[in-house]
Amino acid sequence: AVVSTQSTGEHVRINFGDRPFNYKVEGFSPIQSFPGEELNSVDQYLGCIDNILKLHLNSAKEGNLYFSQLCMAHIFDKIGHLFTNPYVIHCLVVPFLTERCQLPEKRGKFFEAVTTFLEEAELDEFVNELFHTVALLSYCCVYSNQPTEKIQYLQLAVDMLADNRFSDIIVGSPLFGQRFILYLHFK
Repeated sequence: AVVSTQSTGEHVRINFGDRPFNYKVEGFSPIQSFPGEELNSVDQYLGCIDNILKLHLNSAKEGNLYFSQLCMAHIFDKIGHLFTNPYVIHCLVVPFLTERCQLPEKRGKFFEAVTTFLEEAELDEFVNELFHTVALLSYCCVYSNQPTEKIQYLQLAVDMLADNRFSDIIVGSPLFGQRFILYLHFK
């Protein structure tokens, strides 16, 4: 049984396992199964994306740039649909962006690739889920006294808002009104 008390204007979000639990409780498990196979596949491809981004940033040769674009197109064709999975975003994409893509140029190239190669519906869902996940993780850092991680999450959110396409998607989201307080938090 689930019991909830709310005041006017408050929202409750119940997690049945469609996304990782922020606070695990021993003896309880999600209703949905953990997508381990999908995570392994995306993790391998993120390693390839990391290598391609390094090549792309370190090479000014036109042939290498075309090759990197072709490789990115192939990768996103294989795993683009998985970028809408909250587990993939929480467990792989956020750590990828905060650990391996700390340079603004590299993060910008990743955002550019995502906006270029994901389908419109996938892109909208990915951007909104990524922003929501980053916001929740930064809030969790406040209470767990992890200032370094909070700074990483806030920087990622600011970079997302600085990207024109990402900010258009976030502002155009039907949930923008509900999440407006997040913008004030990042400001």
